[in-house]
Amino acid sequence: MVATARERALSDVLRTMISGIAECPNVVLARIWLMAPSDRCEVCKVGDEHPDQTRCLHVVANDGTPRDPRADYYRLDVGFHRFAIGEREIGRVAETGEPLLIVGIRGDEEWIADREWILREGIRTLAAQPLVFRDDVQGV
Repeated sequence: MVATARERALSDVLRTMISGIAECPNVVLARIWLMAPSDRCEVCKVGDEHPDQTRCLHVVANDGTPRDPRADYYRLDVGFHRFAIGEREIGRVAETGEPLLIVGIRGDEEWIADREWILREGIRTLAAQPLVFRDDVQGV
């Protein structure tokens, strides 16, 4: 927490927070998505398949311990960089404002978008927490 308190820029605060989470035992990947319009995102391509470009979740911090040493969990221009509100598990957390905990993942669940990654990394649990400020979900 001291390292986080020293930071001044939001991106540095988020990076420090996510790195602390990623250091916990058995954490493969930790991400923070924040709400933002797509036209303000350096990674997104405006006009793609997402129907609502005004309020989407965008990855702003990544970190983790991949099994594959070539994997780069620091990059922000990753698959699943953006979720529409209500899209997949992460988007539903933003929509409902309720935390999510799925234990005992097998890898064949229909909601999983990248089954190969889940199996390769040995993912067994998914946890997601809404980031709420003044009763408004700001991210996940």
